[in-house]
Amino acid sequence: MNCIIIDDEPLAIKVIEKYLERVPDINCRSTFSDPLKALDYLSEHSVDLLFLDINMPDLTGLGLLKLLKQEVLVVFTTAYAEYAVKSYEYQAVDYLLKPFGLDRFLQAISKARERRPEEQLKEEVLLLRADRKIYRIPYSDILFLEAYGDYVKVHTKEQIIVPKIRLNQLEEELPTQWFIRTHRTYLINRGAVAFIEGNQLSIGTHKIPISRQQKETVFTALGLD
Repeated sequence: MNCIIIDDEPLAIKVIEKYLERVPDINCRSTFSDPLKALDYLSEHSVDLLFLDINMPDLTGLGLLKLLKQEVLVVFTTAYAEYAVKSYEYQAVDYLLKPFGLDRFLQAISKARERRPEEQLKEEVLLLRADRKIYRIPYSDILFLEAYGDYVKVHTKEQIIVPKIRLNQLEEELPTQWFIRTHRTYLINRGAVAFIEGNQLSIGTHKIPISRQQKETVFTALGLD
C-alpha cells in the first residue's frame, strides 16, 4: 500500500515517517508541507492512503479532499479535536489527535488495511520468470534475496527461485518498507528477521551478514537504533 504525508509541520511529518518504519507493507512515496504541491502531485500519481493534517495555510485538509479526483483512504492527523465529526463526512479511516503514540498509529493502520479494496491486496506480489514459468510470490512469503552472478536466488518460505535478473534490479522494484539491503549480496524482508547477533541476522535457519556500511541503516529499519 502506497501513501503520502501532508502536514505543514515538519516535526509531525518526521513522527509519521518514523512510525511507518515499523510498518513493512506501507510505502511512503512522498511528503508535503505545502498542500497545494500535494494536490499537484496527486493529479499525476495514484496513492492508496493519505496521512492528512486539517488546519493548514492556503488549503485545509478538508478543502484538499473536496478538490481531489481520485478515491483514497484518509487518516486525519491534527491537533484540533473539533474537526472530528466533520472528518467522517469524508469517510475517514481514522482521526488521530496530536500528539499520538505508536500504538494509536498502528490502530489506524489496521483500520486502513481493513478498508483496502481487494484489488489493492493483490498488488503486493513479485512476478518472476524462471524455469519457463511465471511465479507470483507475495512479499510476505519472501525471506530474502541473494545475489548469484547474473541471477538472484529468491528464498521463499517454500522454495528457492532463481530468475535471470540482478539483485540491484529487484531492489529498485521492491518497496523499501518491506525490503532492506544488509550486504552487497543480500536483500532481506525485514518482517522475516528473528534476531540479530553480532554482525549477522537470523532468518529461519539462515544467517545473513550485515556489512559495516549497512549496519546503521539495518538497525534503524528494524527499530533498534
